[in-house]
Amino acid sequence: MVRTAALVGRGRLAPRDMMLLPALLPALRDLVLAQLPHYGERCIANTLHSAAALDMRDRELLARLMDAAAQRAAEMTPQGVANVAWALARLRAPPPPRLQAALLSASSAAMGAFSPQELADVGWAVVLLRLAPAPEWAAAWLAASQSRLPHANDVAAARLLWTAARLGVTPGEEWRERAWRAVEQRLPAASPHSVAMTLWAAQQLWGPAGGLDTEQRGALLQRVVDTLPAAHAADVTVVLHALAGPGGAPPNEAAAAALLSRAARLVPAMTMAQVTKLLWACARLRLAPGEGLLRRCASKLFYGLADVRAGDLAIGLWGLARLGWVPPAGWAGLLFSQVQAVAGDFKPREVVALLSALAELRMLPPAAVLGALLGEHRSAEQQLSAYGPRNLAMLALALARLSQLHAAVWAQRQQRTRSPPPPPQQQQPQQQQQQQQQQLQQQLQQQIDMESQQQQQQQQQQQQQQRPTPPPLAGAPRDLREDLLQASFHRLGAMSGRDLSTLVWALVELQMGPPPAWLYSCVAACDNQLAAMSAADVAMLVRALQRHNADARLTRVDEFLGRALERLGELEHQGGEYTAGRLQALLGMGRASDTHGSAGGAEPAGVVDRKLRQRHAVGPEGAVHANATTHHGPSSSGPAHQDSSNDSSRRQAAMRRGGSTRPRGRHRAQHNGVAAALNGSSIIGVSAEISLVLDEGAVLSSQSAPQDTHGSNGSGSSDSCSGPSSANCSSNGNPGPASVERLVGV
Repeated sequence: MVRTAALVGRGRLAPRDMMLLPALLPALRDLVLAQLPHYGERCIANTLHSAAALDMRDRELLARLMDAAAQRAAEMTPQGVANVAWALARLRAPPPPRLQAALLSASSAAMGAFSPQELADVGWAVVLLRLAPAPEWAAAWLAASQSRLPHANDVAAARLLWTAARLGVTPGEEWRERAWRAVEQRLPAASPHSVAMTLWAAQQLWGPAGGLDTEQRGALLQRVVDTLPAAHAADVTVVLHALAGPGGAPPNEAAAAALLSRAARLVPAMTMAQVTKLLWACARLRLAPGEGLLRRCASKLFYGLADVRAGDLAIGLWGLARLGWVPPAGWAGLLFSQVQAVAGDFKPREVVALLSALAELRMLPPAAVLGALLGEHRSAEQQLSAYGPRNLAMLALALARLSQLHAAVWAQRQQRTRSPPPPPQQQQPQQQQQQQQQQLQQQLQQQIDMESQQQQQQQQQQQQQQRPTPPPLAGAPRDLREDLLQASFHRLGAMSGRDLSTLVWALVELQMGPPPAWLYSCVAACDNQLAAMSAADVAMLVRALQRHNADARLTRVDEFLGRALERLGELEHQGGEYTAGRLQALLGMGRASDTHGSAGGAEPAGVVDRKLRQRHAVGPEGAVHANATTHHGPSSSGPAHQDSSNDSSRRQAAMRRGGSTRPRGRHRAQHNGVAAALNGSSIIGVSAEISLVLDEGAVLSSQSAPQDTHGSNGSGSSDSCSGPSSANCSSNGNPGPASVERLVGV
């Protein structure tokens, strides 16, 4: 078997012999099982390595070989330990506990005697098989790799960097310097796979220290472009994933064009995981893949839906949505069927990414799909109590967007049912005299019909006013409201300012009235984040809280609104004086019309006018000056309340006189967002793009496995370890250890 594996690995078997190989393997298996009791530790290691090289996955053979390896592991040489570890990782065969403990013990004892390639293979196997070594083992491996890096070739160096990035340890500055010198020396001769793996690992290892500098990233990217003609699908997707991940940066125009061109040619050879990662990376980097590449990826995803995993499906749909793809009509049935089939495999951030993508694609999920994703039959890991602060806020936002979509679809259906039938076509007269008579009759009939239609329209309008509005997101599980409020109540203190404003606004769109205790906790959390919030977030938060506290019955909420309005004024002053139009928008904030589906009312105009005038001195030219801001608490005495007609006249006079200068520079976009929020814009118009927040764990390993080479006995393989933003799925917020994008950001 060892000789056969060596011939196959070196490509020395003739095509005719390769065709006969499947018939030969069963005989080899029987021979090995018969002779296995007489094998020494070297024969056991080499046989297991050869079985992996020949891709022999016979259960009985592997079980017998692993039992023998566990018994003789202490007697194996460093090369034998590396061979066994590589074989198990190559076959993706988790070792039994006895063999796992024996491998970790034997490798720890031989750590100082491993060659660079053997050390890389052992580390790669430990990470890939998730053997969970002790911290002492990881520290010993990291110290040994530092001394082996100068002597490693390009493949071994890339695998050492990859293992260090995945092992859960943080290398020091000296380790990174030595690693970069080794990479730099071997970069001119690096293969496409090794340079792709090096780029991904360097992004992870140098991230905590500020990331790769421009020169280092440029050198790696240039080598990627030089080796693209020989790159495989896994190499291209790993490069794009590395550039789109934390610490990455979009490639230059020439490199982006070369990567996309190569990706377009390799789409037929890509796996489903690679296609979805390609879509995600293009959306994350804001690359335009072109109509042809986008259509091929969408087609491959559609025809492979039955085999796609839950996490890959979530990030693939998110990528298509962010790239502006419009799904054909035939997608909905098959897509929702697959989502329902794998609903139990979605992680929280993947559920958020999936629902956000469906809202972006304007695909309303049926009740059965929502029930499978958010219903009571979820596992413990899928309960809302297991969602993080960011995921809860983004889940509420995704549901709010789907609620708006449901309301729009419901309104269109109602409009179609109310539309009158088309008038019948008139036949042409045969004689002129009959034509005149018919014209007179038609005129009379038209008058009668017009009056009848007017009466029908009035009746329909009255009936429409009496009809109840559609429920927010019909088909959602009944206990979802209570679960969402309860889970978010315990996460309010850990949310950022953007998450808090997004959550509060989404609850308005979902017509969910939080109890006073929830609002008090939310206001306390918002107070802690108020100084760090942007103007758009504060404006969105103010308007949402006004609707939740329309009758000003909660004193703490009303007091916070005063502080938030003052903070909003300070942020506006930082960008220049108010224009007359912006002042009118602020003064009329309470009268802005509610979007469809929003519950509650706003504060009366006089209350808002009084609060604003207590905090801002209105100049004679209709401008508010920064040095005139004074805070008065709810019980403080301020200017007397004036009637709404005087307020309206004063604002109109200010508009006629003209306001101060318009906001300049970087504040202009911020002011536009505040104006939109204060004028009652929907959550989609106020908040920025929804992106996937997925870290490497949520994407279930988002990089490719290293090239499987092991000296003269090695057998290569290049497959991608499958990867939430997930997009934490992913914009705003604090990315996770390897998050790729936040869900809401500016």
